[in-house]
Amino acid sequence: MLQPTARSVIGTPEFMAPELYEEEYNELADIYSFGMCMLEMVTFEYPYSECKNPAQIYKKVTSAIKPAAFKKVSDPQIKELIEKCLVPASGRLSAMVLLKDSFLQVENLKDPICDPLKFSQVWLTGMKNDDNSVSLTLRIADAFGQVRNIHFIFYLDSDTAVSVAGEMVEQLELADHDVVFISEFIDDLIMKLLPGWKPSSDYSSTDKDIDLELKLEFDAIETQYQRWFQELSRMREEALEATRKRWIAKKKLAGACSFPSCFVVVESDFNWNLCIGCGCVFMEVGILTLALSFSPLEISHW
Repeated sequence: MLQPTARSVIGTPEFMAPELYEEEYNELADIYSFGMCMLEMVTFEYPYSECKNPAQIYKKVTSAIKPAAFKKVSDPQIKELIEKCLVPASGRLSAMVLLKDSFLQVENLKDPICDPLKFSQVWLTGMKNDDNSVSLTLRIADAFGQVRNIHFIFYLDSDTAVSVAGEMVEQLELADHDVVFISEFIDDLIMKLLPGWKPSSDYSSTDKDIDLELKLEFDAIETQYQRWFQELSRMREEALEATRKRWIAKKKLAGACSFPSCFVVVESDFNWNLCIGCGCVFMEVGILTLALSFSPLEISHW
C-alpha cells in the first residue's frame, strides 16, 4: 500500500531514504533501501559504518552523502545500479523501470537456468509384479546429498514411459525437459526385465530433439508470462491505490466548509448563512454560531 504521508519514522537509519525523515514518501523509499542492501551484499560492509552515532548518519543521509563503502564497489555495472537506487526521490527509478536494467537481465532465456539432473545421481530399480505390471522405484540424489524416492507401478497395457515420466517430473518438481531422459531410463529397465516387451512410443533421436526444443520454448514463454503477470498485478494495485486516494481527497474537499464562501439569505434579528459547497446553514447569534446541515434536495425547496 502506498503511504504518501507518514505519521512517524520507524526503521533502520542506515537503510532509510532521506524523504522518510521529512515524513513525505512513497514506494520509492523501498528502492533506496534495496540499493543499500545491495551495497552491503557486495562490500560485506554495513552502510555508514564509518559513522559513530545516529546523528552523523542522519546528517549524511539528508545531505545525500553516500556511505564510504560505495567507493569500494569495483564492478562498474553493479555500482551504477546501486547509484540509481540512492539518488534523490525526484530522480529515482521505479521498480518497473529498474527491472529493465541490463544487470538484472537474464541472457538467453531459451537455455534452462539449471539442470536438476546434471549434478545428481539417479537410480531406477524395478521388479516384475505379473504379466501386466512392473513396480519401479526412482531415486534421485541432488548435489547436496538430499535423496528423494518415488515408487510407482507401470501397467504394460496402458502406460507409456513418457506419460509416467511426466507424472514423476511433476511430483519431484523437476524440469520439463527431464521427461525425455527419464522415459528412456524407464524403457531400458523394462526391456531388461521383460526382453520381449517393446516401448509403445519409440521416439527417434530427431523426434526427441524436437520435443526438447519445444519444451524449452514453452519454459521461456512461461517465464515471460510470469513476469508480465507480476507487472500487471503491480499496476493493478497502483491503480486501485490511486483511485482510493482520489476519492478520499474528493470526500475531504466536499466536506470542507469555509465561512467566507457562505452568503446571507435572510436578514433579521439573526443572520442565516448558507454554504453552497456543503449545504450547511449557520445561524449567528451574537458571538455564538449554530450549524445545521441540509441535503441539496431540502435546500432546493427554499
